[in-house]
Amino acid sequence: MISEFKNYKLGEITKILNGSTPSTKKIEYYENGTIPWITPKDLSGHPFRNISRGERNITQLGLQNSSTKLLPKGTVLFSSRAPIGYVAIAANEVTTNQGFKSFICNEEIILNEYLYYFLIAKKEYIESLANGSTFKELSLTSTKKIPIKLPNLQAQKKVAETLGDLDRKIELNYGIIDNLEKLAERTYKYWFLDETIPDDRKYMIVRENVKIGEVVKIMGGGTPKTSNGSYWENGDINWFTPSDLTSSKEIFVLDSQRKITREGLENSSAKLIPPYSLLLSSRATIGELAINQKSTTTNQGFIVVVPNEKISIYQLYFWAKLNKNKIISMANGSTFKEISKKDFKTIEIPIIKDTTSFNSIMHDYFKQIEELTNEIKILKLTRDKLTPRLIV
Repeated sequence: MISEFKNYKLGEITKILNGSTPSTKKIEYYENGTIPWITPKDLSGHPFRNISRGERNITQLGLQNSSTKLLPKGTVLFSSRAPIGYVAIAANEVTTNQGFKSFICNEEIILNEYLYYFLIAKKEYIESLANGSTFKELSLTSTKKIPIKLPNLQAQKKVAETLGDLDRKIELNYGIIDNLEKLAERTYKYWFLDETIPDDRKYMIVRENVKIGEVVKIMGGGTPKTSNGSYWENGDINWFTPSDLTSSKEIFVLDSQRKITREGLENSSAKLIPPYSLLLSSRATIGELAINQKSTTTNQGFIVVVPNEKISIYQLYFWAKLNKNKIISMANGSTFKEISKKDFKTIEIPIIKDTTSFNSIMHDYFKQIEELTNEIKILKLTRDKLTPRLIV
């Protein structure tokens, strides 16, 4: 596919800009702002190549009174600290904080989509260029010097299209999953929250509120001693931390970043959790949710809710999702906020006598979501293996 290359440095073929943060003490720099302002956090778990906005906007006054720049559509955003290596393409004009190096491409030499995949392929090398004592950061000087071997524009386009086809399918799946989750949530609300139930169905939906701890099994997690290699080396038992959930942002999770051994499980407070339980992070970002596809363990930053014949995983998932703010409000602690199992068990959950029809409908939604999620994993694996082969 690629036959001839020319050697460049990124600073020779792109304009590289830093971002900035308007003073957070000035409410007028943020209130009612309409200018998208992106931070690395906005890219954590972001499943799409393009990004149009982050959690916060800034005002024109905020833009004028800071060193952040208004970046044009098509700019490639690369997080240069905390952490290094998130990449996205601006879907419209955006600004960023100081955690980015942003690339405006010379389109006569390099395509922005090719640069996007180049930065992904070279992430480890680029990370090695960072320095700093408090946290690693990639400097503007180092970024400009990053070497790149470029094929001609036609070859770049072919590479971007090949990898882009995989990403488009991934993004399509995420879109379908989002629609299915919305439909499932609507179904949950009808059965458990809606007050306007037709008379001919009221006999099926007779609700009562009970404490969650009275109707399901609540479990916790633990951490095997990290200094004991036999608890970790060649481990094959999933061991989830809250960061696994925040980086995934998916309903179903199959694999954790770290795994423990059977010996580690037996010599710690970690417990083996049955498949299709609800993992709820109870500290260090409270309220993140996932459903484990196979038996797993977690660290102590979780409350695990095990479904049963009366309370399905479908009900538990949406109950926890819609009660996230309540769960967060019950957390306490001086070093970091955490909700205890004891307090969690007191939260009320609505139950109904006959869940057969509800579970049947929800099963179909969740089965489709799980299948699409598994397909995404395969597509990502294919893309990630292909990218370094196509990007020299």
